[in-house]
Amino acid sequence: MKHQFLILALALITGPLFSKSISLEDLQNTAFKNNYMLNAARINTEMAYKEQLETKSDLYPKLGFKLGIEKTTSSAVNFDETDNLKSIYGEYNLFNGFRDQNKLDMTKVERKLAESDLKESEFRLHLQVEHLYFSYLYLTKKIKSINQAIIRNQKHIELIKIRLASGLVTKTDLLEFQLRRSKLKSKRNFYKLRSEETHENIFRVVGLESYKQASISGELPHFEIDTSLEKLLVIFNKNNESIKRSELHLEKSEYDSKIANSEWYPSIDLVAEHGNLNSQETGIDSDETTTSIAVLARWEIFSGFKTKYALDKANLGKLKDDYLLKQTVLDNSSMLRTQFQKLKAIESRIKYEEDNLKIAKELYTKTLKEYRKGVKDSGALSSAGDELTSISDKVYGLKMDFIKDKLSLESVLGTHLLLKKISHN
Repeated sequence: MKHQFLILALALITGPLFSKSISLEDLQNTAFKNNYMLNAARINTEMAYKEQLETKSDLYPKLGFKLGIEKTTSSAVNFDETDNLKSIYGEYNLFNGFRDQNKLDMTKVERKLAESDLKESEFRLHLQVEHLYFSYLYLTKKIKSINQAIIRNQKHIELIKIRLASGLVTKTDLLEFQLRRSKLKSKRNFYKLRSEETHENIFRVVGLESYKQASISGELPHFEIDTSLEKLLVIFNKNNESIKRSELHLEKSEYDSKIANSEWYPSIDLVAEHGNLNSQETGIDSDETTTSIAVLARWEIFSGFKTKYALDKANLGKLKDDYLLKQTVLDNSSMLRTQFQKLKAIESRIKYEEDNLKIAKELYTKTLKEYRKGVKDSGALSSAGDELTSISDKVYGLKMDFIKDKLSLESVLGTHLLLKKISHN
C-alpha cells in the first residue's frame, strides 16, 4: 500500500515533467532527487555526523544520580546494617593519552569520507544516467539503420522479381535477398529487446519505474575533446575523489595508530560524589550527607602484549593505506592518459569512417542505377547495400564508443570534460 501511495505521489509531482519527451537533463535531475542508493548515501553522511557528535560527548564530564538500598550482615560479629543510598555523582577524565581527542578527530575524517562517497555517488549517478541515455539513443539509431536496410533490401527483391520473370536471373538470386530480409528482421528484434531493456533500466536508476512508457528525446551526438592532456592532468589532481578518499583512509589509519599508542599511557579520572554514601566505603553513617572527591590513576602494566600487538597492527594498517594511495594515484593517472589517447584515436577514426560513408552512399546509388540498366549483377548490388549498412553502423558505433570512453575518462577525472559538439549539415 505504501509503495502504491509513493508511486501515486511521484506521478502527481512529476507528471507534468514526463507528459512529453524526456531529455538527459530531466533524467539526471530526477535521478538526483529520487535514486534510492543516492538517498542512502545522504543518510550515511548524516550518520557520520551523528557519530562525530556521539564521540565528542566523551570529552565532557558525566553527571548522574544514584539511588538504592544496601544490606550488610556478618554472623561472626552479629552485625546487621541497612544503608539507604542516594547521591549525585560526577566523573571526568583528566588524561588518557589523548585517546578521546584522537577518536573525535578520526570521526571527523570518517565524516569527510562519507561526504566524499556522497559526492562520488552523485557524480557517478550522473555518468550512469548519461551512459544509459546515450545507449538508448544508439540502439534507437541502430534499429533505424536496420529498418533502412530492410527497405533497401525490399527494393532489391522487387527488382530481382522483375528480372526473374524475364529469365535474366535465377531463383537463387531471389532467395539470397529473401534470406537477408529474414536475418535483418531477426537482428531488428534483438536490438528492440535491448532497447526496451535499456529504457526500463533508465527509469529504474532514475527511481521512477512507473514511467516506462515515457519517450526519450535526443540525438546521438558527435563530440570531440576541446582540451589538452596537460590541462586534464591539472584538473585530475584537483578533482579525483578516489585519490582524496585514499588520502583520507591514510589519515584515518594514522589516528588508529595514535589511539593504539595511547594505551601505553595512564588514565587519570576525577570522581566526585555527594549524598548518602555507603558507610562501609566512607566510614561515615549513610544517614549523614557526605561529599567524596577522588583523583584515580590507572596504568595497565601487563596484558599479554595486547597493547603492543594493537599498535603493530595499526602501524601496518597505516603502511598498507600508504601503499594503496600510491597505487591509486598511479592507476588513475595511467588510466587518464590511456583514455585520452583512446578518445583522440576514435576522433580520427570517426572522420575517416564519415568520409567512407559518403563514398558508400555514392557507390550504392550508382550501383543501383547500373543494376536497373543491367550493367551490374545481384552480387554487386548486394555488396554495395551491405557496405552502406556496415559503414553507417560503424560511424554510429564509434560515436557511442567515444561517449563510453568519455564517461570512463570523466569518472577518473572527477568532473565533466570540455567537449566540442560537431554539427553535420
